Amino acid sequence: MADAYRCSDCHSETRFSYDEKRGIDRIDVFHDSRCPASTGATSTLSDTIRAVQAAGGGPALVVPTALGRDDADRAQ
Repeated sequence: MADAYRCSDCHSETRFSYDEKRGIDRIDVFHDSRCPASTGATSTLSDTIRAVQAAGGGPALVVPTALGRDDADRAQ
């Protein structure tokens, strides 16, 4: 699903990871600094639904967080 996610407002980057504390797979989306999705001004739900459908439609829990592109280096 990480490969299928595309933000409709910017050229975001994605990274697949596993959250050991919660025992779930997760996808981190790093939006451009001026992307309205990174500030919560626009919703990422439709982009996420498209990614789930493109990846085969498996179950997904969507928990939006505000991560900017600058956070990608710190998160690795």
